[in-house]
Amino acid sequence: MVGKNVQTGDFIAYIYLILVSVNYGFINTDFEIRGAFSTVLTIGEVILFVVWLFSQRFSAKWLAGIAALGAISISTYIATSETVFLIMILTGVIFTKLDYVSGLKVVFVSRIFDFVVILFCVAFGVLDVNKDSVMKGQLGGSFTVVSGYGLGYHHPNQLASTVLLLILLYLCIKRGQLKLSELFAVIVVVFATVEITRNRTITILIPLEVVLLLLLNSAQFKNKTQLLFDVVGKWVMPVCALLSIVPALLMNTVTGRAQVILYNINGLMGSRYTHSARVFENYPVPLFGGISDFGELEDLYKYSTVDNGYVRLLYNFGIVGFAVFLLLYWMAISNMLKRGEYIFLSFIFIVSIWGLSESVLRSFAFNFTVVFLV
Repeated sequence: MVGKNVQTGDFIAYIYLILVSVNYGFINTDFEIRGAFSTVLTIGEVILFVVWLFSQRFSAKWLAGIAALGAISISTYIATSETVFLIMILTGVIFTKLDYVSGLKVVFVSRIFDFVVILFCVAFGVLDVNKDSVMKGQLGGSFTVVSGYGLGYHHPNQLASTVLLLILLYLCIKRGQLKLSELFAVIVVVFATVEITRNRTITILIPLEVVLLLLLNSAQFKNKTQLLFDVVGKWVMPVCALLSIVPALLMNTVTGRAQVILYNINGLMGSRYTHSARVFENYPVPLFGGISDFGELEDLYKYSTVDNGYVRLLYNFGIVGFAVFLLLYWMAISNMLKRGEYIFLSFIFIVSIWGLSESVLRSFAFNFTVVFLV
């Protein structure tokens, strides 16, 4: 009877993950699922979660924890009118009973399928190649302008983010144990993505993740690398949050040598601190969130894109939701360290850094590490 319940529960979980992947798989394209269809899929996901829940054996303590997380998710939905936090929590709960690798394989295959559909639509002229100018920041705040292609995505960086996500998912499924041919394929995909999109983030994060995985799988360096994670693991996301918010708040007040340093860093990051500073200047930080559109910046500065995951998270979920998000990750990382799950922890490390330059934290669309959250 137990075996039957587990099999049934896993099957329901896989269907849930496929629905979520379909709902998010076409984001940033003309095929992005919105409106009534998205609502229907979300309702289906919630129903599947409830059915899955009743297929599980659980303790009163576990159920109480789920109820508390559910209450937080519903409160966030009421404040923001968005379901992204709810889906993150539901997904994290499902993975408390589901094998990480098996579940992420379903996500990976589903998202690969969505990606291939988009590329086929580009090849047959259904979606545009979306050639666009991409500004690359340099020291001192100067820029160079290059051309990149979105290949169905609205902007080249969005294509690069999707490829980055897919590579990270693949590395996570393989637990870093790559054959030489697989590693070569990853390198080729990274270089091809850079050539098409002119995105630099992927050239930093993928090599960094590969190095961490090699060290964690190395008999010579494994213990030292694990010790490093023991020391800094829980602090990576809070530190990245501070690095996102504090410099932006100081952009218009810092002087002297500190100003020169900050402006140079801002230049290298494509003026991301400038854009974040404009958000803080023109929008009060909400207590319970609800701000996801910065259209006023378009009227004032002719540019409203804010490519920082932590600033987006703060305004979308509010101070309370932002604090809960960081607390959940702190607790999750603490538990992962106790269980010795350093391989999976390395992906939280990378996604935390990714959040400094892209809005990838607030949704399971890109932040797949929410599977480790509960």
